[in-house]
Amino acid sequence: MDMSQAQGTINQTYQAILEALNHLIEAISDEDVWPKYNEQLGALSFKLQKSSDKKIVKVSKTMYSTYLNNLGFIWVGKGNSTIAIPYFIESLNIDIELGNLYGQAYSENNIGMVYLDEGQIDSALSYFQRSLKKYQKIKNKKGQALSLNNIGYIYSKHGL
Repeated sequence: MDMSQAQGTINQTYQAILEALNHLIEAISDEDVWPKYNEQLGALSFKLQKSSDKKIVKVSKTMYSTYLNNLGFIWVGKGNSTIAIPYFIESLNIDIELGNLYGQAYSENNIGMVYLDEGQIDSALSYFQRSLKKYQKIKNKKGQALSLNNIGYIYSKHGL
């Protein structure tokens, strides 16, 4: 095995580790456990963004975006949604850079939820509508349903 093949194998291993950490985070509902895996995801994905392999950089940026979104969820769960917004926005910006419409829509929905929670109805509605458009563009039915549900909630609850 030459150095190029060895590097390719290492990069595939790192990618598999990032994906495994992400799956663990999604599968574990214990609030004392999953944030620890999220910290590992953040540290590794941040480190791998310095790779010379463009594919690894893209995957690690995507996973770092996920890490940031998860940090936002942690703060929302602690009842401090104001602190969550910068994490969701940074995640959104990474996904814009990557052209990741799913990630953008996901972050916009999360930002909308925080604004809704804070009573900033116009801002919440704007983010939900932006999220819906992206979910429609990528034909993600589950995301569309989520966005429509949130928009419907605003119209129903706030008489818009």
